[in-house]
This record gives sequence, structure tokens and C-alpha cells, in this order.
Amino acid sequence: MPATQHADRAYLNPGDIGLTKRGKKISVLIVDDEFADRKLMTQILRSFGFEIIGEAENGKTALDLYCKKKPRIIILDMLMPGMSGLAVLRSIKFDNPHALVIMCTSVDDKATVGKLLEAGAVDYIVKPIDRSIIFEKMSKLVVRYESMI
Repeated sequence: MPATQHADRAYLNPGDIGLTKRGKKISVLIVDDEFADRKLMTQILRSFGFEIIGEAENGKTALDLYCKKKPRIIILDMLMPGMSGLAVLRSIKFDNPHALVIMCTSVDDKATVGKLLEAGAVDYIVKPIDRSIIFEKMSKLVVRYESMI
């Protein structure tokens, strides 16, 4: 099977991107008010080898899980009832400026993306969820994560 090259890592198997160079699974928290999107993201990330340490359907639950579990990566929906994804992002970044948060959004305009990146998101994913885009974004994020540890 040919290797897939991403940044400075080669993956023989897509199921390897969720592992550190030492073979440890990287923990992820998934936050989305849409059940189907949460389950799809969970399925995709598990197939890439990530450890899903929790799922949240709203901002309050997301912050509770974040504080209890301290995931390495957070996948966070922007538009949720109650506490917005942007408010959750700001809370997480206040707690940990080095937190790796990827925002998920159905809104794809420069002003919105600019706000998310300015607030501390490391990247964003435009819905609908696409497996190949998730692979690309998470591959790059793992390289960044490994430079931090």
C-alpha cells in the first residue's frame, strides 16, 4: 500500500493519523448540536485512530467535558443553541491558550472565518462534513500537536 504524505509524516494507513509518533492515541472532544453530524465526525475520527473522549450537544456540556477530560483536540460547531461555538472557543482559549480547536461551520464567509481564527481556532471545516477534508485538516493538526509535546 503506498504511503500518503502529509507535512513531515507519512501514513501507511489512514488509521494512523490519530496516533502520535510514539503510537499513543490523541484524544478528541466533538461538540455539535446536530446528532447526525456528531456521529459522523466520531465515526470518521475513530477510523483515523483518534480516541474520542466525549461528545457534547451544547456549549455547557462541552465546557464541562473539556474541564474534566482535557482533550488534546476539540472539534467545535459554531452555530449551537444557547452558548455559541465562538463563546465556547473563547472560554477554552482563556483556560488554555495552546488548546487545539477546529471549528465546524456551515457559514463560509471571510468575516466569520476571520472571527474564528482571531479567537484562537487553529483551523475550520465547512459543512457538510467530508472525510477527505477531515483527513487533510487532522493530518496537519497532528503535526502541529507533535511539535508542542
